[in-house]
Amino acid sequence: MSQGRAARPTITNGQPLERVHATVNAIAGTVKNADDARTFLFSKGWIIAGEPVALDTLARTLFAAAIEPKVPTAVANATIAVAYLLTERLENGIKQGVANKLTEYVQESIDMLTSDLQDKIGQYVQAIEDTTQAQTAITEKLQKTQERMEETAQSAVRTYSQIASTPPPPVQPHLPLP
Repeated sequence: MSQGRAARPTITNGQPLERVHATVNAIAGTVKNADDARTFLFSKGWIIAGEPVALDTLARTLFAAAIEPKVPTAVANATIAVAYLLTERLENGIKQGVANKLTEYVQESIDMLTSDLQDKIGQYVQAIEDTTQAQTAITEKLQKTQERMEETAQSAVRTYSQIASTPPPPVQPHLPLP
């Protein structure tokens, strides 16, 4: 460092943003906050007044500022590096947003299908239960009918046995007819 020059403050990654803002504001310049930043960028034609400042707009602004003729190479390289990282973050955010929407859509579709499937399975189970109950009722009726038929057959066998075991009545001679 030369003797006649005052030391410039430094900014590190670990500093809180409030301290970084205070350090930057201590240096002469017109941009002291976000409102000043919008005004400055509008005056340069890098943003449109009144519109939200999107990340892609900020990245383009950094790229444009870096290629200004009076910008030293070290500053241009740092600015371009930040612009590329900002662009990468933006692209990753878009990809993540699309992935989240697709996941949400697929999940909703699966939920709807499984809900319909559960309803249909429930209907099939109910139909099977109804059929099983009907078959059980028919089986019980058939068993009762079979039991009655067996009782009737046994009764007929008993009646036949009684008739068969009884000797026939004596035959009376017929008297001649007059």
